[in-house]
Amino acid sequence: MSRLGKLPIKLPAGVQATIKDQEIVLKGPKGELKLTLHPVIEAKIENNEILIAPKSANKIKNADALWGLFWS
Repeated sequence: MSRLGKLPIKLPAGVQATIKDQEIVLKGPKGELKLTLHPVIEAKIENNEILIAPKSANKIKNADALWGLFWS
């Protein structure tokens, strides 16, 4: 289990995040950033924080390592 992956990613003031399918889009005053997630990783936005987690239905061997990688 990923220690980093359990922590929420707090969005700074002025930054907007959207998640569509497996892509996270972050927009802020300095530009835009897009990240496509691996199929075994899911993300959701709650209370101005991004939460990253492995999909429970797909327990693959490296899911925890990918969880921490996509969090960072």
